[in-house]
Amino acid sequence: MSDKTYTNAQFGALIAKNTQWTEANAKWVKERLIENSRLLPDHGKKWSQTRISNYLFELAFVKPENIDWNV
Repeated sequence: MSDKTYTNAQFGALIAKNTQWTEANAKWVKERLIENSRLLPDHGKKWSQTRISNYLFELAFVKPENIDWNV
């Protein structure tokens, strides 16, 4: 996994692309995580690939090797 980081919008797009949720629902999930669960980016306002892959596994059992990182 690389050290690439992603914005909030890219994080929402990755959720939508790698789960069964639509982009609008993925945005809602991401916003609820930030507001309610205090899941925060680990690089200021950027999300690391490690944090995103851990989250996608917990959210939808998406294995890190199965994540499509193209956004």
